[in-house]
Amino acid sequence: MSNGSYDFQQIDPALPWHGLPISGLHEIYGDVISGIGFSTALIVKASKIYEEKNIRPQILWCQKEDDLCAQGFYEFGMDPNNLIIAKCANSNDVLWAMEEGLKSNCLTAVVGKIDKISKITFLDPFAAAASGVS
Repeated sequence: MSNGSYDFQQIDPALPWHGLPISGLHEIYGDVISGIGFSTALIVKASKIYEEKNIRPQILWCQKEDDLCAQGFYEFGMDPNNLIIAKCANSNDVLWAMEEGLKSNCLTAVVGKIDKISKITFLDPFAAAASGVS
């Protein structure tokens, strides 16, 4: 994947690097609805980049709750058939699933919806992403 940006013209000027890099690990913090909406917008943009290269995008979405409806992704312009939903028992399992997804090197995006966790536990997915396999 290229190191270009997502090209969000409204927010890019506010970012220190003038664009959110496509390749990388991004933390989105805030209320749940806004976070899910923004995460989905990022996923849709990344998916379209892959589709332009005739590569089927695969997204791993990890969370504890059972409240994600794949058909709702149609509203964002994304095919829910490209979505793998991992329902996890707790936040540590969400992080573990995210880490394994990042290590697989076969996914377009990995999303994790988590609540409170320790800083040390949180670093595992960052380590996987930094190792160059994501």
